[in-house]
Amino acid sequence: AFNGVVIDQCKDIYLNEGGLMHEGKNSTILGLKGMPALGEEVALEKAVNILRYSGGKLHVADISTKGAVEIIKMAKKEGLGITCGIAAHQIAFDDEGNKIFYLILILIIKLSLHSDQRKISKLS
Repeated sequence: AFNGVVIDQCKDIYLNEGGLMHEGKNSTILGLKGMPALGEEVALEKAVNILRYSGGKLHVADISTKGAVEIIKMAKKEGLGITCGIAAHQIAFDDEGNKIFYLILILIIKLSLHSDQRKISKLS
């Protein structure tokens, strides 16, 4: 079994290609290509399956969807060596805030959907 720690951001590059923010109502309103939650969750499921097969430890950096929280909870219940982190901006900001401020922020960081923010903030 692998005895090290792997750190992964778990983003599917094909599903998220060209995305500037989480996919949702506000990405449509702003006319920006969104990144579906599926892009994070598919990559995370793959990483968990590899962890299940190989052993070791996995740290998932910067999760941003409620689906990712559920996948990690299930993996922990199985006894897998998995941890995760969230970025401070995922707690402080979401896609429901001021649209102009949000447009500036998306050039720098990807913000969580408001509904995802509530779930991931419980991890801190």
